[in-house]
Amino acid sequence: MASFLIVTVLLFGIYFLSYKTNQLLLRLFFLTTHNLPLTTAFLSLLLYPGVVIHELSHLLMAVILFVPVKSMTLVPKILEGNKLQAGSVTIEKVDPVRRTLVGIAPLFVGIAVLWLITVYMLPDIPFLCHSRESGNLYYQIDSGSLPHSAGLSGMTSNTILCNNHQLAFFRNTGYQIPYTILSLYLIFSISSTMYSSKKDLNALLITIPLLLIVITIAYILGFQFQWIVQILNQLEGLFQNITAILIIPVTIQIILFILLKTVFS
Repeated sequence: MASFLIVTVLLFGIYFLSYKTNQLLLRLFFLTTHNLPLTTAFLSLLLYPGVVIHELSHLLMAVILFVPVKSMTLVPKILEGNKLQAGSVTIEKVDPVRRTLVGIAPLFVGIAVLWLITVYMLPDIPFLCHSRESGNLYYQIDSGSLPHSAGLSGMTSNTILCNNHQLAFFRNTGYQIPYTILSLYLIFSISSTMYSSKKDLNALLITIPLLLIVITIAYILGFQFQWIVQILNQLEGLFQNITAILIIPVTIQIILFILLKTVFS
């Protein structure tokens, strides 16, 4: 349960930091080009890998849920008011539950792709790891000494950050630095674009009230909700690994934010 709360906080943190970082990048590009369309094009290009995954996530979920797709584009364009639309997937009107699932799909797919990049592309991170043998995640921190409620105990080097799972293609010692840079760039791009837009979440205006009504009726009928907490506790290890993964984009976003703020200070 504690790790679930930590994951939630980290996701909100990434959302806030990525929004602020993107605003600063727009400002930097505009000061460089003095051309708003060119500025938005630069930012769109910078985030394009994440945009592709974002839109494909909508498409994939729509296909899985048998939601008809009207159109899809991965070509960025500027809308009225100089707003940038990096890509879009338009679906037919269906029930609010399926619309909601299609709308939030990029978040779950984004986390899954971040997981794959962290495990199979990114080299082991020495300054975050104590040693392969010790099984501790953080440098010079004994995970056994941490309180279980902190959500950090139990995350071992064999799971995520010190994993030994890096694909042989990326393990070529002559290209470790370029691969690392590429991995960190992809993590930045995907973490900046895995959140749903207001349009994607329109269906929540119907889904959330419906869910609250169902929960209220179930509570009145005496339905017990302890099983939800039990499921979250059973998934503690999964959320611990997601926590470890999200530490990397949070760190990247913080560093970029500080650097950009320094430029404008």
